[in-house]
Amino acid sequence: MNLTPKTIYIAVLLFVSASAFKIQQKHSRIINGFPSERNQFPYYVWMLGTIMEDNSTNYCGGSLISDEWVLTAAHCLIDVSVMRIHLGLLKTMQFDEPGRIVLTAEKGQYFSHPDFQMNGVINDIGLVRLPKRINFTPSIQKIKLPTTCDSNSNENIDVIGIGNGLTDDDSTKPSPILRWASFRTISREKCNEVFRFLNFRTTVICIESPKEVGSSICHGDSGSGLIRRSDNTLIGVASFVADSGCDNGLPQVFTNIVEYHPWISSITGLDLITC
Repeated sequence: MNLTPKTIYIAVLLFVSASAFKIQQKHSRIINGFPSERNQFPYYVWMLGTIMEDNSTNYCGGSLISDEWVLTAAHCLIDVSVMRIHLGLLKTMQFDEPGRIVLTAEKGQYFSHPDFQMNGVINDIGLVRLPKRINFTPSIQKIKLPTTCDSNSNENIDVIGIGNGLTDDDSTKPSPILRWASFRTISREKCNEVFRFLNFRTTVICIESPKEVGSSICHGDSGSGLIRRSDNTLIGVASFVADSGCDNGLPQVFTNIVEYHPWISSITGLDLITC
């Protein structure tokens, strides 16, 4: 199976089954999310990557973790030659909106985890270095990362997912505004019932999105952050959903950031809090 990204109109989120892995070319969105307010999520980053193979564009989310580093998913960086990075956005296509900064990063300024594997969706975490340090404003702020005390404390907690993908399957453009939705994390045991290949992997966090509730993340939200509500801490990076769809009530999977402290520190030089 050829896993190289093809021409797409919107950001990808991996669609996974136990026997096959593929990048799904389906439209994307935060399903049934709420529209954000100005400066509500100042750490959200929208990234437009140019694919070397055919000069197409993929769209992903990310989170600002310092004045020069963005945390995202490794699969968002596959075959990307140039990355246009939007900071401080609210209205997606209003590129000149007050408070927004658009920067361009080139190959050599972004890093996938060295042990990232598409097969099995292993170590799906990446970093993008901004071409210059930015000044924080009300619209642009970094988000707090978890401490190592959080290693086993991410089950059954309230979280928020954010993104600006499509809002329905008939759309061809991103949501006109950044959106968010509330979720709750589940145990590794419950997640493993659906994704047995995870084998109770500690490097992921799973959320539930009950079908009766109707909210979920989806393909365009790749790389976006999972935020712990209690203390506004970034604990996960959007990685994949089941191959049967986003709004089917099945768990959705994020990379567990705290498990990657040593790698993040080695690339960024950030002194991450331990305990």
